[in-house]
Amino acid sequence: MFTLPKRVAFRQEFTGNFVLDRLQRLAQQVNDALNQTNEYVGALPFANGVWVRGFQINTVTSTVTHNLGRVPVGYICTKRNAAVTFGDAVSQPSDQTKQYGLIASGSSVVVDLYFF
Repeated sequence: MFTLPKRVAFRQEFTGNFVLDRLQRLAQQVNDALNQTNEYVGALPFANGVWVRGFQINTVTSTVTHNLGRVPVGYICTKRNAAVTFGDAVSQPSDQTKQYGLIASGSSVVVDLYFF
């Protein structure tokens, strides 16, 4: 499982050089956008996520543990071992901040998922 940092560190230093100071101001703006948060995920939802690899989704509800710490806004399938359709299970776990329910149609599939 891969987790991106929740905060991006940046410290601006005044150099007296117009070009360097301007570049630092631009970098600070990017840093602020990455660190901006609201009650869900902030301005850039993909900047804070969890990558779950090698998870098997079955034809009955399969519960994947993502431990994102909040209810996911969504997920992206980054890899799958078969051309099987899968999607959200109708019945979701009680604590979606840690787990999410998925179901496959037809047969099982092993996937890599990025929850954000």
